[in-house]
Amino acid sequence: MLRSTVAGPLVLVVALALARCAPAPAPVVAPTTTNPGPAAKPVASAATPPATPTASVAPHAAAPPSDDGQLQVTVVSPGSGPEAKAGDVLEVNYVGTFPDGTEFDSSTRPGRRPFRFTLGQGLVIKGWEQGLAGMKAGGSRRLVIPPSLAYGARARAGVPANSTLVFEIELLAINPP
Repeated sequence: MLRSTVAGPLVLVVALALARCAPAPAPVVAPTTTNPGPAAKPVASAATPPATPTASVAPHAAAPPSDDGQLQVTVVSPGSGPEAKAGDVLEVNYVGTFPDGTEFDSSTRPGRRPFRFTLGQGLVIKGWEQGLAGMKAGGSRRLVIPPSLAYGARARAGVPANSTLVFEIELLAINPP
């Protein structure tokens, strides 16, 4: 489901150009102790986390593309309870965008349902596997995923080859009934 993608080098060029014109990202506070994986950059909490998680997470405006091969994880809301680990079934809502904010996929579109998958089984892109490990139910994270941890050189319906992807993900439940 998350491995669907599109084409068009022009779209990527436009996205990169627009990302450079974006306002500076919101300030972040000191890094937390959450470790989403070996290839992830330090995790930081958003300066103004929402009081309560919502059923959908809105995409941000442009984010600078990650060209260093590192996953960027921002904890928007920490959640509570046990941390997600390999073998857990996760139920999430997500919105996937390009760095310019253009949406390419979302579980919150009309007629769609939250997405379920087993963490650590290779059922989703590597950026999700690394970025969701250690997340707690009710929490939300923003992942900026470089091409090497997304679809790489493979173009998919809706996502050009070598695209940096941005996901707003809310973890609804770990091992739901």
